Order: sequence, then structure tokens, then C-alpha cells
Amino acid sequence: MRDISERKQAHEELRLSEQRLTLALKAADRGLYDLNVQTGEAIVSPEYASMLGYDPVNFHETKTAWFERLHPDDRDRVIRTYLDYIAGKIPRFRVEFRQRTHSGGWKWILSKGTLDGRDATGQPLRLLGTHTDITARKQAEETIRKSTGLLQSVVDHVPARIFWKDLDSRYLGCNCRLCEGCRTLEIRRFDWRDRF
Repeated sequence: MRDISERKQAHEELRLSEQRLTLALKAADRGLYDLNVQTGEAIVSPEYASMLGYDPVNFHETKTAWFERLHPDDRDRVIRTYLDYIAGKIPRFRVEFRQRTHSGGWKWILSKGTLDGRDATGQPLRLLGTHTDITARKQAEETIRKSTGLLQSVVDHVPARIFWKDLDSRYLGCNCRLCEGCRTLEIRRFDWRDRF
């Protein structure tokens, strides 16, 4: 007879740790991936698949499928970033892109990854990382950009010279009427406290 209570306790601690990780990933709306760089095959968490609208049970991820789901306007930039990171040309893998969902729509994803090991010839073995759904943030940024553009357009059509600054009297912006006859750099260096 052998005492296996320590082994049972270790298994229980591992199970609880996995459960906590799963709950944390769901709460953070993040999916995990483990990409075999040499074969292109990936193991992903259920959250990774479900954030794109896929059934996690039937979802099979590969580097090629990931590239194919990239938005055409993002594809070249994202692939270049991936290849530069794998080749050691950039220090970290962090990229934002749109990815096609199962229903054919688009979601903004933030992907972060870290290489884990190289073979004897220096070729990378695994890329481990996370995918985070940042669609809501991107939509908010676009709304702000449009609102700011509309406000700037309105202010530019006012015949008076208008500027705005922060509480430390640093220049934040102006309308085109104020900019007539001077360069933007000159305005940025100007301290309004010197004027009054």
C-alpha cells in the first residue's frame, strides 16, 4: 500500500488553479493561444474561439486560418509584424487588427505574444499569447474622432480667432483663423500667459 494523499492534493490544487484561470479569462474577455511556429498549428482556449462567434468544440486554429481571417486593410501590416517578431527584428509582439467573425462581421482584436524557445538552429518553436476583444474601445475612439472632427470644422468656420488651452496654459488647439500667418509649431511654442 502507498499513501497517495500528496498526489491527490496536488491534482486538486492544479484543478483549482485551472478553474481560477478559466474564470479570469472569461472575466477579462481574453483568449489564449499556443502556436507551434514551425507547423502553424495552434491550441486555443474556448474564449479565443467564442469571442469570434465560433463553437469552441469544433474550432481548429492555424496560422494560415488566422491570416485569412484578417481584415484586408490590416493583413500586410499584421503579417509583417508577426514575421519581424519571429525573426527577432522587434522586441515584442503586440498588434491590433480586425478579424472576421463566424457570422462574417468584424471584431477588433489586440494580440500579444511571447516566443517560448528556439531549436538548435535558432528557429522559434512556440508563440504563446492572448487575444483581447477591443471592439468597444475602437468604436469609442472612432466616435471621439468623428466628434472632434465635427467640432473642429464648426470652430474653423467662426470668423473670430479661437484657441483652447489646458489649466497650465499649454496650447491644445485653435481654429484656422488664428493660424493665419503663422506656423503650427510657432503656436505650439507660444505661452498664452506671456500675452496677458
